[in-house]
Amino acid sequence: MAEILLYRRKLTAPINGSNLSADEHERAARLRFADARQRFIAARATLRAVLGQHTGIAPDRLVFATGAFGKPVLAGLENPPHFNLSHSGDLVLIAIADRPVGVDVETRRPLDSMAQMIDLAFTDTERAALASLNGADRSAAFFDLWTRKEAVTKARGDGFRLVKTFSLPVGGPAGTQAAVSLDESVYLVRTVMIGADYAAAVALEAHADETLDLQLRVG
Repeated sequence: MAEILLYRRKLTAPINGSNLSADEHERAARLRFADARQRFIAARATLRAVLGQHTGIAPDRLVFATGAFGKPVLAGLENPPHFNLSHSGDLVLIAIADRPVGVDVETRRPLDSMAQMIDLAFTDTERAALASLNGADRSAAFFDLWTRKEAVTKARGDGFRLVKTFSLPVGGPAGTQAAVSLDESVYLVRTVMIGADYAAAVALEAHADETLDLQLRVG
């Protein structure tokens, strides 16, 4: 069994961000719109609070570093937890595990650029499966597939450049688990049901015969 703790939090409650670093405050200040700044601050403050619970370290004393492709990691700790964050609309999702993990959430919405995004990110097999669907079914399948592929690339930590190197099933029952092999690693991925207005997925480096045990914690 491969466990992922998934924290779901709303970004609408006022948060002052007192536990953020100077660098995080600078990044927030560079955002043009006030609501984007508030969501960034709320997401980072929530991440620090959750990681503080898991490490026993005060949230404002946590130090972050980045991998080769920009994925954040905790620095200065022995065997730190793996984590990943994604936010969209009014929600933030934070995934925590004992091995590389990825999470993605997207607000379901009309997209004028959907055709271009399908060409950019999906394989021939995935494009053909989407082309067989119409209207709302195609839109729903697009967001489910997009978040699943994003979750895998974020677990891998190599960035978006990998999206056309693997295919995932399109459609199917919610919560169905799929396995992706990339080089010598296997990633398990599944859709997460968090409400009709959002699509979300998690992925974890694991063995192909393991099962994802997802613990959803809502706040």
